[in-house]
Amino acid sequence: MRSYLSPIGYDSTRVTRPVISYGLDTDDSIILLRPELEMDDNRASQAIRDVRQMIMQIEPDVSIRIEEVPHDDFQGAVAAICDIFENTNGEVIVNLSGGARDIFLALCVSSMVHLDRISTIVSFSDIDGDVREISLPDLTVDAPSASFETLVTIAKLGRPVSISELTEERDIAKSTVTRHLQQLESRGLVDTWQEGKSKFAQITFSGILLVRSNGQ
Repeated sequence: MRSYLSPIGYDSTRVTRPVISYGLDTDDSIILLRPELEMDDNRASQAIRDVRQMIMQIEPDVSIRIEEVPHDDFQGAVAAICDIFENTNGEVIVNLSGGARDIFLALCVSSMVHLDRISTIVSFSDIDGDVREISLPDLTVDAPSASFETLVTIAKLGRPVSISELTEERDIAKSTVTRHLQQLESRGLVDTWQEGKSKFAQITFSGILLVRSNGQ
């Protein structure tokens, strides 16, 4: 079961194109986020009708739900969308495309809070019309003080680095570097993989932003 979560503005394509790209099954659902107050309610209602018509042609049994979000209370909008995340089951696909900026920004923040509930984040490009998967950083994560310098070293190298190279760069024991990488990977700050007998690590988007936020 998949749930598509998407803002809806006046252009239904920004909703339907990602859905078409990832497909629909009978037990899937589409949750459309719109402001409580629309400046042009006729165009907004038409966009919703267009989405319903397109989805019915693909899979008539799919559920489409409209959620109205406060547009003039940013904290309230974030809280409302967080509630939606917490009450949505199954595989969640978030579409960061279109809709009112007030709702779009609140959805971005809410998505970063609930990354553990999201399986895929997509964006419909205004430039070339492509649907692309994107990664949002986890801005709530921190690194243990003991392993932070290892993270900084990986960031400064700017490429995949082996444990052996990290050991030389940091001038610390291999076992210590290994422990640091375990701590960093568990927090989503680095990715690690094995190539033959060597283990490599590379900093993630979340790791890069954490290093930058600490002035490194």
